[in-house]
Amino acid sequence: MLGDERAAIAAALTGRENVFTFVPGRLVPPAAVVTPADPSIERRDGDTFGHATAGWEVWLIQATGPNDQATAQLDTDIEGACEQLTAAGFAVEQVSEPFMYQIQNANYLTAIVHVTTGVTFTT
Repeated sequence: MLGDERAAIAAALTGRENVFTFVPGRLVPPAAVVTPADPSIERRDGDTFGHATAGWEVWLIQATGPNDQATAQLDTDIEGACEQLTAAGFAVEQVSEPFMYQIQNANYLTAIVHVTTGVTFTT
């Protein structure tokens, strides 16, 4: 169930290269990485018995390059991801402030799109 939700979020991000449903051992930006959020699963007001809300993060990681180009590309990627995720029926809750993500001895301009989905734990 959770794996299906994660895969569906990744599938909604059409037209992007390097979309992962896990953190790869060797990340080559530009990339989008779908990971659980914190909280990962929670009960919210209005959730019925057996139903909960799952939180997800979509990390939009830019390739290195001139700051103006990376910033413009990140803006485009945020807009596109929000449109694609919303069109696929996912709730886009918020987008983080852009930050420098350090991995593999390099810094990459990154923003996180926070998404939620409904999950049911009863049969």
